[in-house]
Amino acid sequence: MKIDLNALKLKMRNSVFLRKLYAAYQSRGNSKQVRGSNNRIDVSQATLQDCQIIITGNGNTVLIGKGAFLKSVRLVLKGNHLQLKIGEKVSIGSNSTLWMEDDNGILEIGNYCSFEQVDMAVAEDNTTVHIGEDCMFAYGIDVRCSDSHAMYDRHTRNRINYAGDIKIGDHVWVGAKTLILKGVSVGDGSVIGAGSIVTRSVPKHSVAAGIPAHIIRNDIVWTRARGESYLESTKNEDFLRSPQNSAVSHHNDKRRAKNETHK
Repeated sequence: MKIDLNALKLKMRNSVFLRKLYAAYQSRGNSKQVRGSNNRIDVSQATLQDCQIIITGNGNTVLIGKGAFLKSVRLVLKGNHLQLKIGEKVSIGSNSTLWMEDDNGILEIGNYCSFEQVDMAVAEDNTTVHIGEDCMFAYGIDVRCSDSHAMYDRHTRNRINYAGDIKIGDHVWVGAKTLILKGVSVGDGSVIGAGSIVTRSVPKHSVAAGIPAHIIRNDIVWTRARGESYLESTKNEDFLRSPQNSAVSHHNDKRRAKNETHK
């Protein structure tokens, strides 16, 4: 009997049961350590391979969306009422760590993001790291919303290094070996150059690079596709109105690249 693979794929996309079955079949080598009460983990529609989930505390949540793929990733939550949310079709590569401590922190990653290797740390009460959709992170990247250790003025005894939320917009490209620090926002469609240390916010559609990172170009658009075929395929589009900053761009890029391959 001949199997219609296209029909099977369509059924899988539309069937929660089949997606869970497929994810369970592909997942392997994972470990889970949970201590505490009222902790929730839902990774049933994602594929995890050789991953660790470690939770210590109460009322914590780990949600990983359908079609996500994590390989050799550590997810560590130590505290109470922490929320780790990873969107649909996100890929996170080997030796990455998502680390959360203290209480009421949030780490949220939007749909269609890709990470070669990243370390993210959400520490101190009520802090948030938010990453938008369709972001592309290279390897050796650190994202930290806290210094992890307190620092005080000797005379006033006031603390001088409070934690700060980090917000990264949609369709942001972060180059290799970059450090993104507390209190920073990066606007939609921007690029952070390799080896940068980001200590100040970056506006939309800009390129920032250096130590510390500074703006070196404005009004840019970037695409995951290589070469200039993208320019031809979008010659009738307005770049200012279509800034390639949505998850749709990721699928369009993949489709264009595939079409180029088969020409």
